Amino acid sequence: QVAEDYVHRIGRTGRAGQVGHAISLVMDEEFKTLKAIEKLIGQPIKRDQLEGFADVELNGKTPPPKKTQRPPRKPKPGGGRGRNNNRKSG
Repeated sequence: QVAEDYVHRIGRTGRAGQVGHAISLVMDEEFKTLKAIEKLIGQPIKRDQLEGFADVELNGKTPPPKKTQRPPRKPKPGGGRGRNNNRKSG
């Protein structure tokens, strides 16, 4: 149903006698829907890569993201004991 709804909404411009362009941003988990839309309209949809975003491969899978390491935490002033650092022992 999603593919049919998409094609219906995109087609409104053409039915109104106008020419237009449709731009869709597709995430890898939406790849099956993209393929369903292509099947419904009977033609492939042009794909462009946006800088800074992972490319969706033809099989619908993307390589796993590279894990980034967190910078080491800086020690807190006062010994790092929080509110208890002012208590006297004994």
